[in-house]
Amino acid sequence: MRLSNKEKEILKVILMRGGASLEELSEELRINYNEVKEVVDLLIIKGLIREVVLGRDCNSQCKFCPLSALCPKLRGLGAKLYLPTNKALKIYRALLK
Repeated sequence: MRLSNKEKEILKVILMRGGASLEELSEELRINYNEVKEVVDLLIIKGLIREVVLGRDCNSQCKFCPLSALCPKLRGLGAKLYLPTNKALKIYRALLK
C-alpha cells in the first residue's frame, strides 16, 4: 500500500501513542488542523485507522482499553480519538523487518 509522507507521519504518531486526537496530531506534527483531518479521513478510507468516540463507541472492556487513563477526563466530552487498525499494525511490523 502506497502512503504519502504525511500519511506515514500521522500513522506513525497514532501507532506510537496507541491513539491520538486531531488536535494532538496537529500540534505534535505542526500541521494545519484541516490538513490533518483530510489525511486522517484518507487513512480511515484505507482501513489503517478508525475513529472512536469516547463513551459512545466504548464497550465494557475498559480494563483492556489502551485509552482507559484518558477516558474519565474525556468521556463526557464525546472526544474523538483515532486508533490504529490491525491492518496498520501488520504494515508497521512489515516495515520493521
